Amino acid sequence: MTLVALPEWPWQTVRQWAAERGVRVWVVGGAVRDVLLGRPVHDWDFVVEGDALGLARALADSLGGAYFPLDAERGTGRVVLAPADEPRQELDFAALHSEGLEADLRARDFTVNALAVDEVGVLVDLTGGQEDLAARCVRATSERAFQDDPVRLLRAMRLSAELGFEIEPQT
Repeated sequence: MTLVALPEWPWQTVRQWAAERGVRVWVVGGAVRDVLLGRPVHDWDFVVEGDALGLARALADSLGGAYFPLDAERGTGRVVLAPADEPRQELDFAALHSEGLEADLRARDFTVNALAVDEVGVLVDLTGGQEDLAARCVRATSERAFQDDPVRLLRAMRLSAELGFEIEPQT
């Protein structure tokens, strides 16, 4: 079991709001990747077992941020916070996959983005993302990754350039 020390902000605030609403929440994706790499995090992704849009709206209202539904049908919304003298922060909230966290992570684009941290800081890595971070490798989570979303081809190139990682040959 690997424990991940996430920054207090915004994780503790999101956890508190989720607990008050009786929903589970995980930090996922690039935010987890960047914390593990020691990079600053400006874009936070959360999956919510429950009303993701309601949680995002409540947080935006509470924190004086802007709320945008990104995909109401799939339960995805964004909170944008732009405090004076601080970098802009984006907090994206998505409804958990109907088949649970494992299905949610396996449906993501690349192994280094298919990582989650639960409420107590336990890392969930079902696709070998930690190993690929250590190997500095961009690897698709599945053979269907690009069929499911062809834009992921461009994201692979961007991620490789941004992180200085090699794209795994089969990917």
